[in-house]
Amino acid sequence: VFDFPDDKELVIVSQNGPAEFEKYFEEVKGLMVAPDADFQNIQSRLFDGMSDQEIDSYIEKLMATEKVLKTVSVPSDIVNIQKLKIAGLRAGVKMFELVRDRYSPETESPEFWAELFNKMVAIETSGTLEAQAWNQLGDYLKDTGGWEEIADGK
Repeated sequence: VFDFPDDKELVIVSQNGPAEFEKYFEEVKGLMVAPDADFQNIQSRLFDGMSDQEIDSYIEKLMATEKVLKTVSVPSDIVNIQKLKIAGLRAGVKMFELVRDRYSPETESPEFWAELFNKMVAIETSGTLEAQAWNQLGDYLKDTGGWEEIADGK
């Protein structure tokens, strides 16, 4: 289950041309990429040795990214991309909060693992759906001759 933002939380603009799509893409492309070291650290230490303070720092980063995304103007035709980005971030926050607040290696908790799996699936699925939406937009723009970089295969 995705936790999508309401439209009123976003800056939605009615301009929907290739220039607006490209502007949006340029503004958000760097926001969603975490350093490889962060991914490796999370994978290796989330359940073994990561302090609550470290978890809180990841939560703060995700929340700060969401806050920035809410200030970016997004063309109305691709607002679902923005919503998927934010839903993925929110699932990440909830995953970290779940581990911080409820994980105990001494206690077997099927509910914890089920909820954690749910959050991980939401993160993965939101990313997959976002990529599919970008691919569909790219195909549309190629077909209509818009956004030269996509049409040129860049």
